[in-house]
Parts: sequence; C-alpha cells; structure tokens
Amino acid sequence: MMTPPSLPKPLRASMLSKSELLGLPRLTAFDVGVGKDWSHLNKQRQRVRKEKDESDLKWVWRLQAAKSEPAREVLQLQLHSL
Repeated sequence: MMTPPSLPKPLRASMLSKSELLGLPRLTAFDVGVGKDWSHLNKQRQRVRKEKDESDLKWVWRLQAAKSEPAREVLQLQLHSL
C-alpha cells in the first residue's frame, strides 16, 4: 500500500521575497523581455528592442515600488498595533 504524497511545507516568511510578502506578483527581467533571443531581428531592430526592454524594466520597477508603498504602510500599521 502506497502512502499519500505529503503536503508541501509552507515557506517561512524569511524565504519569501518582499513582493510575495506584500501580495504582489513576482516579475523578473525576463518577463519584460530582457535576455530573450532577438537574433531573428535585424541589427537596428535588435538595438531598439534592447533599449525598449531596459525602458520597460525600469517602468516595472517603478510600478512595483508604487504598488508596494500602500501595502508596506498597512504592514507597518499592523505591526504597531500588535
């Protein structure tokens, strides 16, 4: 008789990223195009794509920072009320 598979252990708070602690989706540079293979494009379009990827990555960082600020304030208020 086989034993049922065990449930995954919950991650400790120290193992979670800041975005995961704040309930935000975890985005990586690859998600916005950084590091993808653009070799099928001509050289000019590769250069423009690389610049756009860098611009998009900076925008995602700013967006994540703006989204995390209210959540960070809520967490601080919860910690102070304990």
